[in-house]
Order: sequence, then C-alpha cells, then structure tokens
Amino acid sequence: MMKAALMAEVAAGITRDLRALIAADGDQVQGWEPIAEGPPDSDRVTRRRAYAPMDGSTPPPPPAGPWGSVALLDVGTTGDLLVITFRWSPTGQVFAHVSNLAEFLDDARLAAGIIQYQLQRLLLSTRWPEPVPALAVGTVTIVTGLA
Repeated sequence: MMKAALMAEVAAGITRDLRALIAADGDQVQGWEPIAEGPPDSDRVTRRRAYAPMDGSTPPPPPAGPWGSVALLDVGTTGDLLVITFRWSPTGQVFAHVSNLAEFLDDARLAAGIIQYQLQRLLLSTRWPEPVPALAVGTVTIVTGLA
C-alpha cells in the first residue's frame, strides 16, 4: 500500500510527464513543415517532417501521436484514488482516468510510469474514444486504470 505522502509525488510526476508528452505530440504537428526529397540529415531528425512530393504539392501534416489530441485538465488525488481529467480534442468529450494508488507499492516513479502506460494504452485502443469499461457521470466519462 502506498503511503499518503508519496501519492502527491505520483500526482506531480504524472502531471509533469503528461504535460511533456502532450507538448511533444503537439509540437510534431505544429512544427511540421515539408522538406525537399532526400534522406534526413542530423538537424532534421528532431521533428517528424513529411517529404514534399515530387509534383510540388504540399503533403498533409503527419498525424499527432495519441497525446496530441489531449488537453490535460487536472491531476489530483482523493483518498487512495488518482484522478486524471482530460479533454479529447476531436469531440470535446471530457474523461476522468481513475487509478487506485493503494494497489501500488511505495515507488512513486514506477506507479507514475504504470499509470501513464495504462492511459496511453487506452488512447491507442481501437475502442477509444468509447472504452468498454466506462461510466458516464454527467458530462464526464470515467474510465478505470484497468481499461
């Protein structure tokens, strides 16, 4: 069982990590620019860029990763539960991802990594954005960490 003091550390770690993932996926689309035909060189490998077609037309921007369509609203704890609330941009739908921190040992980084992985797996699921084990409460859809 995780100590209460570590729960705040898990929430802070997940907030930091999710903000970085969301910014990175958003930058991949925002920073997109076509480049001339040819292999990428060292200064071009930091961002995903599409090669311009030979006919001179502009290719569509690359799709965002799973985090590029997410706006983080809040990360907080209530009792043993960690609640991550976010808006999924394509529909504007609000989700709350709930994990029970009492199920984790006293390793804040490991707990944060597992919860982040669960959420990413959910976002990449073929069932998204209507996950099967979900509960609608008003305008928020609640999904568990086991989804």
